[in-house]
Amino acid sequence: MNYINPQTKLRKDWTLKPEDYSAWLEVVKDENNDLIFGLNQEKAIKYLEDLRMYVDQPAESGRFVMENDKVKEFKGSQTGITLDVLKTYEELNRAFKARNYEPGDTIKTVALVTEIVEPEVKLGDANDLGITDIIGVGYSTFRDSHNNRIKNIAHAVQRLNGVLIKPDEEFSANHYAGPYTAENGYLPEAVIKGNEIKDEIGGGMCQIGTTLFRMAMNSGMDITQRRNHSLVVSYYADPVNGNPGTDATLYEPILDLKFKNDTGNYLLLQTDIDYKKQQLTFTLWGKPDGRTGSYTHPLVSKWIPAGAPQVIKSEKLAPGKKDCQAAFRGAVASFTYTRITPTGEKIERVFDSYYRPLPQICLVGVDPNEVVVPPPVECPEGEVCEPVVPVEPVTDVPNTTTTN
Repeated sequence: MNYINPQTKLRKDWTLKPEDYSAWLEVVKDENNDLIFGLNQEKAIKYLEDLRMYVDQPAESGRFVMENDKVKEFKGSQTGITLDVLKTYEELNRAFKARNYEPGDTIKTVALVTEIVEPEVKLGDANDLGITDIIGVGYSTFRDSHNNRIKNIAHAVQRLNGVLIKPDEEFSANHYAGPYTAENGYLPEAVIKGNEIKDEIGGGMCQIGTTLFRMAMNSGMDITQRRNHSLVVSYYADPVNGNPGTDATLYEPILDLKFKNDTGNYLLLQTDIDYKKQQLTFTLWGKPDGRTGSYTHPLVSKWIPAGAPQVIKSEKLAPGKKDCQAAFRGAVASFTYTRITPTGEKIERVFDSYYRPLPQICLVGVDPNEVVVPPPVECPEGEVCEPVVPVEPVTDVPNTTTTN
């Protein structure tokens, strides 16, 4: 016997052996009054009842409570599933009876029969904004993040959860998650600015931008602003092939992630952070209009070596102290985003991303009286030069600092 969950598509199998069903055997008459073997209904159903725990899912009613133009409490309605043991027994008994006539050509697999249970309150009945179903979902992982980075991400997740996006509104991540200030609850996190390693308020927001970007594409939204991170970052690698390319950086006031709500209806943003899996899940709810969105896994056409390590003397560190930032190799990557509009029009857009290489930079503390002339380290205009977990970190220099 087998069962495939219609929602998750996961399959579960059970094998009935002679020692299992021998106690269920009983002699019955068929339509021609011939004596044949069948399965006792009471005994078979008792066995099938034990399978209910693998099948039954309660129906969940929708909940939609607004406060100050934001959805304070939200729960999407979900249809339930219950095992129909009587109909499953009938299918099982029918398959078993067939063995009396043609034992060499018998039914060997029986699918469990289920029944759909509707929720008492559907999501569409719980609100008057036309929000009924999931439009698209985006994922990312923040595995191995620093403590302050996780706290900043969690704070942004809280600020974004329940945001309503009006029809024809251009959603801005910076508008709803920002400003990234201490007064607004964000914490300092180490970043690289030029040739210095320093703390800056709100480090880690690229995790938010990346998750929103993937959600918007899976929802078939019109992306109006997106910029890739300046460095190849393992946090933002494609979840399938591990390549860079599907990230989006946030940095006020220059860099933002924006998309247009051209559905003609309200959209609802639901955010979730899973600390155990170290994963973000952003879900866009609305009223389906027939559109679809998808993107290919990014391809890297060129990897760029990080270059030779650099040592910079600094009077800001205690003499002899060393702070190092890991090396990052650069890359040229691209992927294709495909939208199918409600009218059936196919729109393809290629996103090209350039990630600059960055050599390992070590700051070494010297006496303040020693002349310090640091070599220039270019940070292209409009880019955020912040270190993160690299694809191939340099490990031969002690005290390596990898951040954000």
